[in-house]
Amino acid sequence: MAGVVRCCVGILLMSICFSSHSTLASFDTVTVLKGDHGKNINIPCATDKRPQDGVYMKRKKLHETEQQKIFYYYKDGTFTKKTNVSATINEKDFPNLTATLYNLTVADTGLYWCEFNFEEKRINSAATLLWVTDENRNVRENCQNGMVFYVMTALFAITLCILGFFSVKVKRSCESDTPSKKSPDSSVYEEMTRNRLDTSSTLINSAYQSTKQFPQTPALHQGF
Repeated sequence: MAGVVRCCVGILLMSICFSSHSTLASFDTVTVLKGDHGKNINIPCATDKRPQDGVYMKRKKLHETEQQKIFYYYKDGTFTKKTNVSATINEKDFPNLTATLYNLTVADTGLYWCEFNFEEKRINSAATLLWVTDENRNVRENCQNGMVFYVMTALFAITLCILGFFSVKVKRSCESDTPSKKSPDSSVYEEMTRNRLDTSSTLINSAYQSTKQFPQTPALHQGF
């Protein structure tokens, strides 16, 4: 399981690197945090440089080019939310803040950092790569993938049966339409029989014709 987690985090980092190389280049360090769906998590949002007027917490989701502002905190205690992300801070420790994100979802996965401002100067804190997992969702997806596999296997088997059935039908139909060939021996035998019959018929007819042409003379009986 740990190997799978490291692999997924590595893929996540590679995705962010390719999609936001210029963003990552501005950070000295990137910390990886893993959160669970529906849980809360603390993300550091601090700088050791003072004084500071305020701080923006920002986020960059995977495969998105735009940065989102989560909230802005001003040194007089004003806290302004910029998105619907549920977050709070421990303002008494400003500028060393800790932001808490509540009720995490998979959509919260991304790169988080804080941008401090003092007059016209802006300083970024260390970045945090948050990866949120949903065990229930993984179970559902595995079940769905299993169902798809069994359905596809069944359809494949049915298709093979249908193709086999029609193949046999076509083969039998072709065999029934093809005239059977007689063997050479049978042909010779039939020809000899036919010649023998023709010869016998010819002899009989010749004898019959001879009898008709030359009738027998009746015997003369002489009296004494």
